[in-house]
Amino acid sequence: MAWRLSLTLVAKGARVRAYDPVAIPEARLELNGTVHYCETPYAAAEGMDALVVGTGWPEFRGLDFDRIKHLLKRPVIVDTKNLLDSVRLRAMGFEYVGVGRR
Repeated sequence: MAWRLSLTLVAKGARVRAYDPVAIPEARLELNGTVHYCETPYAAAEGMDALVVGTGWPEFRGLDFDRIKHLLKRPVIVDTKNLLDSVRLRAMGFEYVGVGRR
C-alpha cells in the first residue's frame, strides 16, 4: 500500500500530507496520526517541497499540473508508479523522477 511509503518518509523526518481517494480510511489506522490527510491532491501539494505520487489511480493523470507547480515550494514530482507523462512535466519545468526510469 502507498501508505507504507508515508511511514518510511516520516521515519526519515519528512512532514507528509496525503491524499488518496480510496485508501485514507485504512491509512488512518496504520499511520496513527503521523500524516496530515487532505481533501484534495491540491491541498496535499500546498507548501510542500515535492509531490510523491505513490498510487496508480487514473485521476492523478488529469491533475492541473500548472496549479500544482505553483502550490509546491519546488517543482519536484516523484512518480513511484510511472503514471504521469514525464516529457510533459519536464517541459513544464518540473524536476521529474520516475521510479525505475532514467
